[in-house]
Amino acid sequence: MRLGLNFPHGTGHGIGNYSMVHEPAQGFASSMTTCRGWTAHESNQFTTIEPGCYKKDTYGIRTENVVVSRVVKENEFGTFLGFYPITLCPIDTQLIDKSLMVQHEIDWLNNYHRIVYKQLAPNLNNEEQEWLAEQCKEI
Repeated sequence: MRLGLNFPHGTGHGIGNYSMVHEPAQGFASSMTTCRGWTAHESNQFTTIEPGCYKKDTYGIRTENVVVSRVVKENEFGTFLGFYPITLCPIDTQLIDKSLMVQHEIDWLNNYHRIVYKQLAPNLNNEEQEWLAEQCKEI
């Protein structure tokens, strides 16, 4: 919103419920027509998060991940969920313009890459670890 950009598709959808590509019962969409039959998120649901930006006949870019929802806080205002990554893969930062990001976005990306490296590196040989370290370096 800060930059006046929007995308005409959902940001994510449920998985593992009906063996369909875009599954209910939960998801993220910019239009309520896309959400027909969808429900509120609950703890322990698997969801894709796949924001993208497309300009017709010009370009398109999308980052996709699968997350699981978990309760992070409960208080008098309700139950609050957080999303924890299931698929761990570095996000390609070559096309990221850091000057367009606010600090919490930079922190999120750098923290995500720390998690990716910590979880994957022990299963890789030295050459693969070096490659992964380069992909996961801070921006």
